[in-house]
Amino acid sequence: MKRNFIKFIAFTVLFTTVMTACNKTLPVTGVTLNKSSLSLKIGDKETLMATVQPSDATDQGVIWTSSNPNVATATGGNVIAKAIGTTTITVTTVDGNFNATCTVTVTETGEPNPSKIYKIGDYYDVNGLKGVVFRVSADGKSGNILAMEYYLGKICWCSRDNDNTNAKDTVNGENNLRAIRGFPFWKERYVAFNYVVDNHGEGWYLPVPSEIKDILNNITKINATLKSQGKSEIVTKVEVIVPQSGMEIVDVIFWSSVEHDISRAFALDVTSSGIATRNIAKSSGSGQEETPNYAAFAVKKF
Repeated sequence: MKRNFIKFIAFTVLFTTVMTACNKTLPVTGVTLNKSSLSLKIGDKETLMATVQPSDATDQGVIWTSSNPNVATATGGNVIAKAIGTTTITVTTVDGNFNATCTVTVTETGEPNPSKIYKIGDYYDVNGLKGVVFRVSADGKSGNILAMEYYLGKICWCSRDNDNTNAKDTVNGENNLRAIRGFPFWKERYVAFNYVVDNHGEGWYLPVPSEIKDILNNITKINATLKSQGKSEIVTKVEVIVPQSGMEIVDVIFWSSVEHDISRAFALDVTSSGIATRNIAKSSGSGQEETPNYAAFAVKKF
């Protein structure tokens, strides 16, 4: 009898120990987020992931909050950008009240904003279309943008002279591109035009002289924006090797889309006296290793 009682006591102690171990909770020691900051546009969505430490903590529950839900909300880690501004998304553990944060900055909508007023030098970024504003309408809601990259080097208007293209529109460069595209093998022959289409896509075109003047007259504002976006600034002078003279600083020649006559096209450069419009042989800038100072802009209406 006594022996059975001792066995019972031993079993009870063992059972209690096992049950206590099984019921023991593992406390939370912290929480982290996969991102500490987000830059979104109105309407954008992003998912934040919270990791509770340790991974086998008993209570994995977290609570999501936004310091300014008018700017962005976070439900279950799903962030939705609602308005321009900044907010802090915080995730807090149910056990231990540990937290981690992510700063969310919301900029303008990814869709055209009818109330947006643009000015010269502004960075334009709507639906993947990016550029620098160089011309605006009176109400500031439409205008023209310059592409974020331009070509500087060896580039000719046309690979040969003596082509009558009828690209003579001094107001709308799109019409000049349309005239050029009507020629067989235009991509191989009309090099500056092909650069614009191949590198920037449909809707972009080689500018007319007045547009180039607007760009060059506002070069300081435009270059400031290009630099802020990590792009190369526009230069108007370059060093080149001139035969029999050696290294010299020469003007960059900016091609327009306008034909002057059968063998020449209008181009512009910046001289000590200001911006000059010149009639340059269409094949200039082709194959001239020593004078890579010809340039082509790409512009587009918005």
